[in-house]
Amino acid sequence: MAEKEVKVPDIGNFKDVEVIEVMVKAGDAVTKEQGLITLETDKAAMDVPAPWAGTVKAVKVKKGDKVSEGSLVLVMDAVEEAAAANAAAVPAKSAAPAAAKAAPMAQGPVPVATHRELPPINESGFGKAHAGPSVRKFARELGVDLSRVRGSGRKERITHEDVKAFVKAVMQGGIVAGGGLPKVPEVDFARFGTVEVKPLSRIKRI
Repeated sequence: MAEKEVKVPDIGNFKDVEVIEVMVKAGDAVTKEQGLITLETDKAAMDVPAPWAGTVKAVKVKKGDKVSEGSLVLVMDAVEEAAAANAAAVPAKSAAPAAAKAAPMAQGPVPVATHRELPPINESGFGKAHAGPSVRKFARELGVDLSRVRGSGRKERITHEDVKAFVKAVMQGGIVAGGGLPKVPEVDFARFGTVEVKPLSRIKRI
């Protein structure tokens, strides 16, 4: 690894641009082109990507800071591209044998997790959502419709944490995928006394 500095790249004629989100912290492992911070100008928001893969040593900016081209963003231990490629290939090769060894150990029925689907993406609303490029990419990867996510950032900007919270709420049943009413829980009326079951007349069934 080699210690390298990551600086704000060419952002045109913009100066003293505000940092509205810092997406990494010291100790985080990052991949090449991964978003590190988000900047916001009067016209648009943009991410500063990692020029190399590696580990973050120290973050030199914080939310609310003003930066320009050449400003120091963070210091990282960068991994050589060849080494990073080899490291990524090793787990892929060893995954199959590991899975084959683990398979005979499984006994009995495998519990199936409750499946809940995320709401379909409304492209029109997604495009108008107040979120940065990295958040939009993250939402796309998870299948999250940003038009349904409430932003907690500056000027109600949607952050990565907002997207994660939305997915968690859907998985826990707090948000209904189709946008309808929540499912009414079934009540065991036998708890309250003797229950008599009678067939409905044709009119009541209709």
